[in-house]
Amino acid sequence: LFGSPGREEATGRGCLYVLEEALKEQNKAISDITVAIQGFGNVGSHAARLIAERGGKIVAVADHGGGIFNKAGLNIPQLIAYVNDNTSRTVKGFPEAEPFEGSEVMTWDADVLIPAALEDAITIHNANDVRAKIIVEGANSPTTPEANEILYKKGVLIIPDILANAGG
Repeated sequence: LFGSPGREEATGRGCLYVLEEALKEQNKAISDITVAIQGFGNVGSHAARLIAERGGKIVAVADHGGGIFNKAGLNIPQLIAYVNDNTSRTVKGFPEAEPFEGSEVMTWDADVLIPAALEDAITIHNANDVRAKIIVEGANSPTTPEANEILYKKGVLIIPDILANAGG
């Protein structure tokens, strides 16, 4: 009968919960961080909404149409409404943000990166340029093994997909 209550947002909620726990270990709260998200489908949009509701600042989002950013933080409820009302279902063109090349989100200047769309999004080719100190894997296998090794040596905390998106 259409699944369990809460199933639709379960993966995004999982990203929020593991991020909160990781931040506790660093004596930080959601309200202390900036977040960049790759993908604004089911996982990315729910993670963005839930993190923003807790005071996190979503500063950049990219999807199949491109990327948008706002240093002051994106208005996530308005962004969700914009994407849902937009026939191409993309963040591209959101009026309260500046555009950027979507692939740049992986190396955005944010405390947290949530790759929430594509497998192999972080590779040997961009891992050295990742600036986030925490990666929450919302997508399945977004980090290649070679990139994982580079990020580990850089001191980046990677919350693996098997934990972060297990709610789905």
